[in-house]
Amino acid sequence: MEVGRVKLHKAQSGSALIVLVLGMSIGMLVWFGVSGFNSLLETKRLYEDIRTQQLLEIKSALLAGSLFVPEVYQSNADKQLKPYQIIPGIGYLPCPANESGVWDGAPCGNPRQGYISSSNPGDSHTGITALGYVPLALKNRNQFFAQVLRKAEYRYILDERFVAFNQCYYDEGTEYLPYPVNYLLKITSPPAPVSSCGGSALPLTNGSLPVPFLSVDNRTGYVALLIDPGADLQLAPENVDGDDYFTHKDNDDIIVGIHFGEWSEVVSQRWVNERRYWKSFNNENGWPWAYDKASNPVGQEWALN
Repeated sequence: MEVGRVKLHKAQSGSALIVLVLGMSIGMLVWFGVSGFNSLLETKRLYEDIRTQQLLEIKSALLAGSLFVPEVYQSNADKQLKPYQIIPGIGYLPCPANESGVWDGAPCGNPRQGYISSSNPGDSHTGITALGYVPLALKNRNQFFAQVLRKAEYRYILDERFVAFNQCYYDEGTEYLPYPVNYLLKITSPPAPVSSCGGSALPLTNGSLPVPFLSVDNRTGYVALLIDPGADLQLAPENVDGDDYFTHKDNDDIIVGIHFGEWSEVVSQRWVNERRYWKSFNNENGWPWAYDKASNPVGQEWALN
C-alpha cells in the first residue's frame, strides 16, 4: 500500500508540473502577444507624431511669413517699389502650389483655377476655398515654407480671404489684391468679387464677416489646413468630396489646422506693436486703415477696431 501511495503521489506531482508549465507557456504567449501589440501601437503613434511635427513646422513658417507680407511684397516682380496704397497688409498666406510644390506668385481665389489635379474631381470645391499643395518656397521673394521637403506631398487648403493675391479682387483690373481681413473680422463695407467669382459681397452679421468655413472633426473656423495623406499620397474619400468639412478620424490623413483664433493672436501682435507708429500719420491710407476700392484697396481696418 505504501508503494502505491508513492506512485500515486509521483503521478500527481507530474500532472501538477505539466499544468504549471502549460500555464507559464500560455502566460508567456499572452504577454508577448500583448507586448507585440503594444509595440505596434507605439510604432504607429511615433510615426504619426513625426508626421504631425512636420506639419506643425510648416504651420509655424506660414504664420511667421504672414507677419511680414508688407515687407515681402513692397516691390513688384521687377524689383520696383510699389505705391504704399497697393502694398498688401499683414496676415496673408501664400497661394497653394501645384503638385511639384511650385507657386509662381500667381493669384488664387474662388473659383480656384490652375493648380488643381484634373484627375480628381473631388478637388473642385464650390465653397470659398483655395486648394492645392503646400508651396515649398517662393524663391523670387526668398520665402521658404517647407525646407524639409523635396517635393510637394502635403495638401494645403485655405479660405480665399486669407491669400495674399486673390484673383477675385483687384484695383481697376491692374493689380490683384487680398480681401480685407483683421483679427475681429470687422469690416465697414466688404468688397464684392468680380462677376466670375460670384459678384456678391459676403453678408455682415452685426458688422462682422462670417468666420472661416473650414472645419476639422466638427470644429469650424479654420483659416487653413495642412494635410499629410500618408504613404499613398491619396486623401481619404471623406476629405476629397468637395465640401469644406474634413476629418482625420478613422483614416490615415493627418491634419494640422491654422484656426482663426490662432491666426488672430499671432497677427494682431504686429498691430499692437505698431499701433502708435501708424496713428502718428495724418493720411489714413495703407493696410491699417479703412478699405476703399478707389483710394485704399489694401485697407484692413485694423485702426478702426
